[in-house]
Amino acid sequence: MKTNRKVAVHIKDGKIFLCVVNYQDSLVKVECLQELPLDEEKLFQFVREKGIKRLPVYLAVGGNQIFSRVIFLPPVPEEEIKQALQWEVTKYLPLSPEEIIFDYEIINQIQIKDGKEIPLFIIAARRSYLENYCDLLAKVGLKPSVVDVEGSILRYFYLYSVKKPERNGSCFIYLDKERAVLSFLYKESLLFIYNVENKEIVNKVITEYMRVSRYLKGQFQIPGRQNIYLTGKVDDSTLNLFKDKLDVSVQRAQLPLEKFQFSSQLQNIDSSFLFTLGLLLREVG
Repeated sequence: MKTNRKVAVHIKDGKIFLCVVNYQDSLVKVECLQELPLDEEKLFQFVREKGIKRLPVYLAVGGNQIFSRVIFLPPVPEEEIKQALQWEVTKYLPLSPEEIIFDYEIINQIQIKDGKEIPLFIIAARRSYLENYCDLLAKVGLKPSVVDVEGSILRYFYLYSVKKPERNGSCFIYLDKERAVLSFLYKESLLFIYNVENKEIVNKVITEYMRVSRYLKGQFQIPGRQNIYLTGKVDDSTLNLFKDKLDVSVQRAQLPLEKFQFSSQLQNIDSSFLFTLGLLLREVG
């Protein structure tokens, strides 16, 4: 039987959340979930004890260190897009091109008002921010191979939670005690990622959702109202507050655990590992 072991890592708040999986044909077996402080020695010990040295690592990062935006370009040859975007990104991030790393996706499923420009979704970060984490993982013997962001991982949740793309668009929201990640989507395309940090997190998220939603509707010809999906730490009172404040469909969305096989010791999955496991949905058929 062909096996393919990988490690997924999510770093936040000075902690590292790890998941070791083994892809056995079409089955994804979760070998272990582990939370550690962001400490090189402790991480090295974990790698040695689990025998995962030199395994490829998928890394999830997020927070306000990640910049995302939809940028409009006039029609240009595909080979010139990256060069044009590099100039655009430096307008928003006051850094030299060498200090910035970015990726982009052409949004084919939306129309803009004048129809004369190409909409592209772009994600960018300071290069050193990502390299510091990748260097740490490499020092302990792992092989960083994929870097993804929290907002994109919420898109994977959306694709597994909704049976078909929704005509009116959606907003997938991760909630924690004092922070939130909002991913605005239309059909299967990611339009915008927004991070919120606030002690009164629920009320702040509702306010920011309304503001960003109005902005996006002003930019794109998206009909109707968005549906909202909540994940993370979402109790009944939080769900009801969203329903009371917003005249849209609001529902919980759970991690599709049926895509994974857990041992009996891993039946109660804490929401802290949501992004770690969600990152692995990239590989699940």
